[in-house]
Amino acid sequence: MADRGGWTRADVVGLFTRYVRRVAREYRDLVRYWITINEPGVYASQGWVLGVWPPNRTNLREALQVLRWMAFAHGRAYHAIHDEQPGAHVGVAHHWRIFDPADPRRRSDRLIAAIRHRVINRAFPIAVRHGRLIPPLGNGRRVDWLADTEDWVGLNYYTREHDRFDPRLPGVLFGREICADVERNQLRWEIYPEGLYRALVEIAPPSSGIEVVVTENGIPEPKDEDRLRPAYLVRHLAACHRAIQAGVRLNGYCYWSSLDNFEWAEGFEPRFGLVHVDYRTQVRTPKPSAYLYRDIIRRNGLTAAELDRYGARQPVRVPAGRQ
Repeated sequence: MADRGGWTRADVVGLFTRYVRRVAREYRDLVRYWITINEPGVYASQGWVLGVWPPNRTNLREALQVLRWMAFAHGRAYHAIHDEQPGAHVGVAHHWRIFDPADPRRRSDRLIAAIRHRVINRAFPIAVRHGRLIPPLGNGRRVDWLADTEDWVGLNYYTREHDRFDPRLPGVLFGREICADVERNQLRWEIYPEGLYRALVEIAPPSSGIEVVVTENGIPEPKDEDRLRPAYLVRHLAACHRAIQAGVRLNGYCYWSSLDNFEWAEGFEPRFGLVHVDYRTQVRTPKPSAYLYRDIIRRNGLTAAELDRYGARQPVRVPAGRQ
């Protein structure tokens, strides 16, 4: 399929649907929750805009084609899975990044942050939830069979960007990230727990009643370090609790990841795991955060001592003009 153009070709929709139908038929007695596509926006941008993942292209037009065909492929896959398993719960795992203006006083920064948010965060969910192909996926027309093809929402959240308008960068939507003086992880991503709350209330508004699961949320640290992860875990779980209090129907949280793993272009260097893996011997050693997470799961909650120790009691701070 890759040799034939992969996700840039229209016939990929039919091929993917055939594959999904076969998988659903095989595993329908074992699976209740299905994710058709994981992080479509990340796949398109990393493979066709930044060119750091295969097929290593830097072509914005092709990236938009990829997103469009993945939206259609999800819709067809949704119906195929329900044909094989009427009671299935089918959704997409959306990568959600917070985009705030580098300088809120500058209209150009506010505008480019809003545009990147709409294109990168909003366009795909609007397509599969309402059947409407807004730019850049289309001209706003409605595709009836694509509407209401999301029984539940998967949310992958890690960080936010501070965006500065730059007219020299049309290939990345005229924006560039400004490295603000904030706490960052090993990959230089900002550690911003409030962003998880903001993402949850926007992607699954309390008024919608739609079920949402945090399908990925985690932090990498070098080698066997576990210095930042405990606070990261507690503060993000506290943000989840605040979202539940606000009325979000949050039914699950999955830390990324249980084991140290291979991270595509970044290889084995960033370690997200709760469990350290010695890649030479394959010996697995739980990190302190693994035991913390175990205790949180056992009691199904955070203690006052944990909230105080890791600074998780502070209120959510949402920048003016953003929700």
